[in-house]
Amino acid sequence: MLEQKLYTFMKLAECENTTQTALELHMTQPAVSQQLKALETEYNIELFSREGRRIILTEAGKEFYNMVKKMIIMEQQFVEIIKKPKKKTIRFGATLSISEGIMPYLLPKMIDYWKGVSFELTTQNTYKLLQELEKGNIDFALIEGNFNHKKYRYASLMKAKFSGFCKKGSQYRNFKKLEECISAPLILREKGSGTRVIFESECQTYNLSSDDFVFCHEVDSVPVILNLVKNNAGITFAYNCALQEALKNNEIEEIALEDFSLERDFSFVALPNMLKTDDIFEIYDILKKMIKEIR
Repeated sequence: MLEQKLYTFMKLAECENTTQTALELHMTQPAVSQQLKALETEYNIELFSREGRRIILTEAGKEFYNMVKKMIIMEQQFVEIIKKPKKKTIRFGATLSISEGIMPYLLPKMIDYWKGVSFELTTQNTYKLLQELEKGNIDFALIEGNFNHKKYRYASLMKAKFSGFCKKGSQYRNFKKLEECISAPLILREKGSGTRVIFESECQTYNLSSDDFVFCHEVDSVPVILNLVKNNAGITFAYNCALQEALKNNEIEEIALEDFSLERDFSFVALPNMLKTDDIFEIYDILKKMIKEIR
């Protein structure tokens, strides 16, 4: 087990206040300070500096924090491996586009393949999923957004087309250039979502932004966005697989833009160099085969 002073350090790094840290850990404030001092003496390092009332990590402290965070996850995995729980659980996350476009077909196959295993699926945007991954709350994440490739172990799960969409027969279907689209109301996912990051990144190449559109509505639900598009409330940009049912039913149609043709990876992402990393990527190999079967 890791020493308590390491957990105290992690909590202080998050709270940035010794009083709050003491309250949350049911300790006295002097005890928090004493444990911090013991760490700095033991490793001959300055972990925090003061900034007004806040106690913030130094650069060396940030590096120490990242290493301790990995150690905590390693400890969690070690306990899980040693204890060998009777009921195995696979905890993973998926971004909204994948959760609503792919998981209805993929998850039944996973349950059928891994009989006797429980699954816990979390649906969040890319940013929040990576946070959950780093906290050790999920084993892997299926994401469509951009991420720091140096920080994680990852592999491409599938390629997905990214396009503009409008109501079937809408006047917006006649747009040929991305610049023409700014005359239509835009319906976008929330900040932090992979879909939004990709769209805004592409807009920048044309010196455009979401602010240039006549209106920009922000919605964190794919079904709500889809319903708005069906009712001709505006246009959206999304992965084709996330809207495939509406496309098949001729409720919406793709806007055939001559200067906007994107294809992006849906990625399988896990923490590198962990006790379970290799086992987790065995799951990836199986999911890759399953996705080929359902596409």
